[in-house]
Amino acid sequence: MCRPFDHAWHLGLYFAWKYLNGVNVWDGPDSGEAYGGTRHIALGAIPDRGAGAGLWQVLEWVTAAGMPLLRDRRTLLVRPPDSATSYTLDWTFSFTPLVDEVVLERKVEWGGYAGLSIRLPRSFLQPQVVNSEGHTMSEETNRARARWTDYAGWIDGMGRKAWAGVAILDHPQNPRYPSPWLTYDRPGLQFVNAAFLRDEPYTLRRGETLQLAYRVLVHWGIGDPVAIEAAGRDFAARDPFAETP
Repeated sequence: MCRPFDHAWHLGLYFAWKYLNGVNVWDGPDSGEAYGGTRHIALGAIPDRGAGAGLWQVLEWVTAAGMPLLRDRRTLLVRPPDSATSYTLDWTFSFTPLVDEVVLERKVEWGGYAGLSIRLPRSFLQPQVVNSEGHTMSEETNRARARWTDYAGWIDGMGRKAWAGVAILDHPQNPRYPSPWLTYDRPGLQFVNAAFLRDEPYTLRRGETLQLAYRVLVHWGIGDPVAIEAAGRDFAARDPFAETP
């Protein structure tokens, strides 16, 4: 199964807002609130021209009645691996309101989650978290703003040397850089979120565009700050929106 039983919308690595104009687009019908979701508009391939290949998609965030609120154009570019132990995925998102104003909001009492997230499986044991600021405890990384955060763990059933992890890197062009983060290490919940809305909501008005770009570094072993910093320098030197159609 690609999703956990307790939160069926936690699809591994995924992007989701929480509230758009008070409409819960994260939990859907399970929220007990006014809810919405996404509607697929278009999908296409990004051919490999030496820098990687991937997909682009256009979707709309809508209310349960189908009223469009926000246009979302996203790309996923898989970079050619330069290592036998890691590879990178570059994500870009462009959001434009389809009404006069869209308020992107969160629930402060629930941590303020929204944005690019990874829900790791329950068999991901003894997780080790590190960020660009040198924090190595999930309680510290959960309160921090950082250029990147890495979440690694032991893969159950593959022996004690089988460690792997995922780092999310924030691009310096992003608003609110360096990103606020949420990192949960709880029984049954291993979760990391580049929490764009953690500290405050964000308002988009008609004619404006919010652009966000992230690099995801998937690796064997425990996160290596030197390797992650190198990936971050390469990512920061690029204009991620100039490389995608």
